[in-house]
Amino acid sequence: MKWMLLLAVVVALFFWKLLFTTQFSVLMSWEAANQGYAWNHFSAAMVKQGVMPIWDPYTFAGHSFVGEMQTAFFYPPKLVLYLWPFSKSGLSSTRLYHYYYVFSHLLAAWFMFLLARQLGLDGFPGFVAAVCFAVGGLVGKAVWPDMVDTAVWLPLILLFLIRALECATRRRRILFACLAGLMLGMAILAGRIHLAIMDALVVAGAAVYWSFHQSRAANTPVRDSLRRNAAVVAAVAAVAFAFSAVQLLPSIEYGMRAVRWIGQGPPLAVTERIPYERLGETHRLWPRSLLAFLFGNAEYGDAEFSPYMGVLTLLLAIIGVWRNWEKPWVRFLSGLAISAFFYSLGSYSFLHQLLYLLVPFLHVAREAGRFIYLTQFAIALLAGFGAKSLLSGQNALAAQEFAPLSRAIRWTLILVVLVLGVPVLYGKPPINEWHFVSLIFLIASYSILLCVVRGHRSMVVKIILLLVVVSDLSAYEWTTRGILREHQSGRDYLEALLGARDLANFFNAQPGLFRVKFAMDLPPNIGDLYGVQSTDGAGVTYLKDQLRFEETVPRAFDMLNVRYIVKTGSKEQERMVYANGDWRVYENPSYCPRAWVVHNVVTERSKDLLLRKIAEPGFDPLHTAFVREALDIESDRSGLEASSQNSQPAEVAFESYGANNLELSVNTGGPGLLVLSEVDYPGWRARVNGSTARIYRANGILRGVVVPAGKSSVTLRYIPASVVGGVVLSLASLGGVLIFALIIGRDERYPGSARF
Repeated sequence: MKWMLLLAVVVALFFWKLLFTTQFSVLMSWEAANQGYAWNHFSAAMVKQGVMPIWDPYTFAGHSFVGEMQTAFFYPPKLVLYLWPFSKSGLSSTRLYHYYYVFSHLLAAWFMFLLARQLGLDGFPGFVAAVCFAVGGLVGKAVWPDMVDTAVWLPLILLFLIRALECATRRRRILFACLAGLMLGMAILAGRIHLAIMDALVVAGAAVYWSFHQSRAANTPVRDSLRRNAAVVAAVAAVAFAFSAVQLLPSIEYGMRAVRWIGQGPPLAVTERIPYERLGETHRLWPRSLLAFLFGNAEYGDAEFSPYMGVLTLLLAIIGVWRNWEKPWVRFLSGLAISAFFYSLGSYSFLHQLLYLLVPFLHVAREAGRFIYLTQFAIALLAGFGAKSLLSGQNALAAQEFAPLSRAIRWTLILVVLVLGVPVLYGKPPINEWHFVSLIFLIASYSILLCVVRGHRSMVVKIILLLVVVSDLSAYEWTTRGILREHQSGRDYLEALLGARDLANFFNAQPGLFRVKFAMDLPPNIGDLYGVQSTDGAGVTYLKDQLRFEETVPRAFDMLNVRYIVKTGSKEQERMVYANGDWRVYENPSYCPRAWVVHNVVTERSKDLLLRKIAEPGFDPLHTAFVREALDIESDRSGLEASSQNSQPAEVAFESYGANNLELSVNTGGPGLLVLSEVDYPGWRARVNGSTARIYRANGILRGVVVPAGKSSVTLRYIPASVVGGVVLSLASLGGVLIFALIIGRDERYPGSARF
């Protein structure tokens, strides 16, 4: 408990800018504001209304909210964000968001400390490992909370996996494997499948490594160890899949119908294997990034995260490997650090090319540079072993043993001073102050190591060592940005999003149902934040049928009920209905209503021909609808044909419009097809006058429901089998593991009662 509290203090002080002031934020990038913050607000708003936000009616003309994995609605710790009261402005508190961000880092520290204890790093060495992991590397620098949320679970995954692999009894081995599976499931629920895939690779790699180690240590056939540990990995995978099914199943359902953008070039289907030419040369570290392990401002390529973990952290990790090589898990961590680094080089590395060829689905984790996360995870633990080797009393590293490393560090310092001295004296080539920051931490790290190896191991020295580590990592923590500076530079996208309230108020004051389209790059996500229904949004994927519809059909946005078009800085005056600052709002005179009835329904089974026909200049969506499947009931077809000859305009009114349900009243002189300007997607179910009705796909992307003559009541509800089945599977797996744990605990406490 003492170390846990100390970790809380260190993490709080490291993120003091977020916790104790209102001058800084991690929400000012476009993605952080319009995805992370806006998504969480939408989730919270729905939960407060007693609605599960599985369908988002406000963005992309309506889409599956839980199908987009990064929304991470089902991640349990986010419940506090959903239940916390809104601020006076009626929005989610940005301060609470920052508290949550810091708390995720605290979880990373606590979980890493528990793993360190499992590996024999009690007390201060485990504390060092926990601090390095929680505030350094990818975990410390990721601006996206869902990425941090996913990353924090690797220590617990490995902790329970190690217990499972080392356990002698079968029941406890299965239990620990199941617990590791639950932890991996939590990583998946957190939203970043890329990091969860990395965690799964660590699980598989650790099991294979331990199989060979066991075989060699016990002088038994390798296949026996592989067979037993394969069962452990299978249990981990099964429980992880089942526990995260509530998120995975909707994401799989959505992914089969969606595309994503990979750098330059056309989008690819989510299920399509990414060509290596487009995969290997983006978001990778460059070979020169080797220097970035030692210098915080060194170039490291076009990856998102530098390999830098601090000078002293790196030196401690080197000492940890050197002095603890006989420990099997130190050897595994060393191999993990090196292999992950080489993989993060992308197409520069043959390892990356080989694994792309051999490992299925690895291309899903397409940003090779993010694999540096595994290197940094291993370095943090190895730094703990280094701290133990320096401070462990009689077995501590002595000055004479330290001499070779000391000489290497000393010559590095001399070289750095000489290299920096030339531009200081002559002004060429140009340098900046960050070069000297690196020099300061090199000197400080070398000095503290010399002090320790000469026998100074008091509490004061430990505190200074920790201060050097934290100060080094804090100096290069550029994720937290000053609000005033970002606002002045025009890069404060959170301010732009919050500043769109007047624009949103204008739309919300207009009568009827309609959508808005932004004719600009990087539009603000006023849909999820202010409840304005839009064809824009913030996401990393898009329904491929909807994308093709919007790109090929001239009146696509008319049929999607786009009444207003928003531009910035436009000088047009025609049809402008609102202006505020740079915002200019124009009314679209040809927009279609949210729902209407047609009596002329044409069957066209070819998707290409259907799109071509609705793209023709003479096509009128208010009178004709194209469907790819003939209507089921013959009477419906004949009635439609008759009423199409002579029919009065139908009356359609929405009785209620919710996130997951719609209720309409329809009054038509003859049978017709009710066309709703809503994206057709699996899981929507319709009833007409209380009877189940089929939903047809009209005009390539919209929903259509046959209605009879006269007055009708139509309801549509979103009840996807993927979510229902996922909830059942997730709860069953969690309950099953807990019951299994209770049974084992009872049997061990009362041996005579064992029945399993």
